[in-house]
Amino acid sequence: MTEVTECPQCGKKGLVKRNADLFQCLCCEFKRDFNEHKASSTSNDGLIVVMLAIAGLLVLLLQSCTVSSPSSIVPLPPEVSDVS
Repeated sequence: MTEVTECPQCGKKGLVKRNADLFQCLCCEFKRDFNEHKASSTSNDGLIVVMLAIAGLLVLLLQSCTVSSPSSIVPLPPEVSDVS
């Protein structure tokens, strides 16, 4: 038996489950496919991984630049002690 619930678009009791991922309203044109939402969330996860990898490479690059240029550090002259 198909369970009929309230449609989020029209508010009538016409929302039915067509298959494992598809819900459709019998009273209006509302349709939601949850399989599409799963696909878009995995592509967002991939984008996050790529962005984190790029950020990590930038951090490593900045660290190597600061380590490889010690010539910019000028040593201070030794203090002369006041001997009287």
